[in-house]
Amino acid sequence: WYQAGQSAPVVSAVELLEVTGFNKLLGFMPRMRPTTDQPEPVDFAVFVSPEYFERQTQAFLKAAKPISAVMLAHNGMNRALQRIQAFDHPRLHFAALAPHVAAASRQVLRIHTHWMMATWPFASQRPCKSSSEDADTCLSGFSIQGNFESARRNYTRVWALMGAAQSAGVLPTTPPAKPFHLHLLGRGNVKTLGVPFAVANMTTVHLNLKFPQYYDQPEPVD
Repeated sequence: WYQAGQSAPVVSAVELLEVTGFNKLLGFMPRMRPTTDQPEPVDFAVFVSPEYFERQTQAFLKAAKPISAVMLAHNGMNRALQRIQAFDHPRLHFAALAPHVAAASRQVLRIHTHWMMATWPFASQRPCKSSSEDADTCLSGFSIQGNFESARRNYTRVWALMGAAQSAGVLPTTPPAKPFHLHLLGRGNVKTLGVPFAVANMTTVHLNLKFPQYYDQPEPVD
């Protein structure tokens, strides 16, 4: 992760991997501004989550004068993207980190938005493949990842479906399959989830995990 005019990364890959939760990661971002009065011009720039850093994004565009720039959005419904679109720059392109984010940007903000999903070749300590002999016992549930916000995810519907399946006796409870279990990974107010007592024993909340653990947790679930 480089700053304009610097030859060494300002944040190492190791530091990024040890960040506790996305909130702390965002804390690094103000330091990503150019540290010199005259930053080196760049031909091409990619801005990650620029909707959270309008001022820094605009300042960098004016100082480094990239020929072309890509705004990689995290929240496709953030009105800041519309203000960024209006910046005085001839070649701004918008992309999102997932298809649903791009769809929100197109539908809600009316911004022509592509999507590109970043991937990390993560090697789990507990590999589980559908072709393995123990797949039935290795795969045990599913995960919901992201901010704990009811406006983004219908947790009430999830609890209702789980309760109905439990009452109907269709959830796996006996070997060789593991008992059904739901994992929720993210940050925010856990009370927002509103986990009912009836399904609490089938639910585990993982709050503000460090990224290696965050990526490792969903690996063994289906």
